[in-house]
Amino acid sequence: MTRLRHWWLSLTILIRASWIILWAFGVALFVLGIRGDTNGWWDNRSFLANVVSSLTTACFGVPLALVFFQRLSDQQADRSAKRITISTGRRAAENLARTGSSLYARDLESLRAIRQTTLSCMIRLAHKESFYRVPSNRNEYPDQEELDNNLRELADVWNQCAFDSNALLDILIDLRNQNNFLVERLRYEFARSQIRWMSARAERAHTEALENLTDATRTIPGNVIHTDSGALITNNSQPFEGHVVLVGGFLKYLEDYLLAVRKVRQELIASLPT
Repeated sequence: MTRLRHWWLSLTILIRASWIILWAFGVALFVLGIRGDTNGWWDNRSFLANVVSSLTTACFGVPLALVFFQRLSDQQADRSAKRITISTGRRAAENLARTGSSLYARDLESLRAIRQTTLSCMIRLAHKESFYRVPSNRNEYPDQEELDNNLRELADVWNQCAFDSNALLDILIDLRNQNNFLVERLRYEFARSQIRWMSARAERAHTEALENLTDATRTIPGNVIHTDSGALITNNSQPFEGHVVLVGGFLKYLEDYLLAVRKVRQELIASLPT
């Protein structure tokens, strides 16, 4: 009974109203036909009898036909909506991956190599007491030649990235907008079309990695992102330790995000029906 009630309520108001009215007329015509047969009203009136019987059949049959065509139309609309959702999901996944890859045009292995070089230089510099304070002049550093070589190596490696902090922030804003579209709209469309969504872990990791990378990008001075090989040595605006740690953290968050966006694309594409 509950299923029948649910099915009845799933019909549109117009069809339900038409069903009730037409079946009421159908019952009235059916009773009229029985009375006519009993009382001989249709004797020598074959045409009128056919009209009444046809109207009676139509009153019972038309609501059923309306329900059938509504179901057919709904199924067609659902299939069309699902095709659109699949196309939108595939396009959104590819766009997100393409925009994410524009943060760093080279391969992930080169980024890891840059991170490793940064970490190695940090380790080699960490034992120097003067590394943790702002110098008044370059000659305060012990082993100045070794320090200069390490800092030049850092600057040369960072320059391979050719980062521009303002351009990166523009890309990150675009990525945030795309992520909002995924989470707030596309996920609902997937659920409505009964398409499996990506895992909560991948979604959460992508959102967190994007936030971390955005925060890290905003904290890095432009002269560290895009510098010449002597800038870290001649610029005493902040401790060298601060330069290295900020960029080291930025490179880590960048790698984390590139991995997260790859995972999102992989899971979204895998969830789409072929």
